[in-house]
Order: sequence, then structure tokens, then C-alpha cells
Amino acid sequence: MRRCAGSITTPGTTASATSFGRETSCATAMTASPRVRRGRLNVFLKEEVTNAVCVVTRYFGGILLGAGGLTRAYGGTAKLALDAAGVSRMRLWASLAVPCPYPLYERMRLLVEKCGGVVENADFGTDVLLTALLPAEDVDDFQEKVTELSAGTVEILVEEERFQPGPP
Repeated sequence: MRRCAGSITTPGTTASATSFGRETSCATAMTASPRVRRGRLNVFLKEEVTNAVCVVTRYFGGILLGAGGLTRAYGGTAKLALDAAGVSRMRLWASLAVPCPYPLYERMRLLVEKCGGVVENADFGTDVLLTALLPAEDVDDFQEKVTELSAGTVEILVEEERFQPGPP
């Protein structure tokens, strides 16, 4: 057994990882071909995905696939995994407290979504308090639209900013 990129490899398996566009791999003697390893990485390069890790494991079942067959098998599996996982973009998000009266609730919720944000929570008390996530670069534009929608009666509060994944 050997340790590689946070995974354990045993005879008949291979692990491959990509991060910042560079490949780090560890393979058994059976699949040590650079061409085979490159097949997995090409999937991420083609999709322009960085900061990702992909581990593909194949248990030898007695059928020799050859370099081309292994490349297609590993590359195809990496593509299926990427498609299933989806792609997100790390960016700076602002967590906002948006107080609003009940008559503006639905329009305020739609405005958050229209500006590329997500309503995380809505507390219904005397007024509605929306907790929303918005890309940090869009907060000023959002505040202007809130001011226009509420005729200057609603002011948002930026509670925190944090990096997290979101839509591409």
C-alpha cells in the first residue's frame, strides 16, 4: 500500500488528482502510463475546472483494456463524476439582513433572486426579516433597488462577508 494525494492505493487501483491545473498522481505499475493519467486531467482542463480533486478507482477484473481503453474508461468516469457534481464558482458573498413590511415581502424576495442572490431565511414577526446571500460586488446595486422599491423606508444591513461556492 502507498499513500497518495490523501487516498490509499492498493494493487489494481489508481488515484489521480488535479489542483490549480497541475496533475498529481500515484499509480500502480499496471497503469503508470502518462497517457492514461493525462486522460483524467484532460477532462478538467477542457471544462476549465481548477481546485478540484478526482479519484478514479478501477479494480482489475481480468480484462486488459490497453492504454487507449484505460484512457477512455478513466476519462469517461471523470467526466461522469464532474457532470454529476456540477460546477460552482468560489466568490465573496455578503450575508444581508433585509427588513421589510409584509406588503413588500414577495417583491423583495423576487428582487433578491433577480440580483443573483438567495434568500436563506425569512423571519415573520411584526415585519418580515429576510436573511439573504448576495454576491458582494452587487450589494450597492441591490441597496439602490431596495431604496427605490421601498421609497426609502428599507435599509439593508451587511452582517458578514464570506467566500463560498455559488453558481458559475
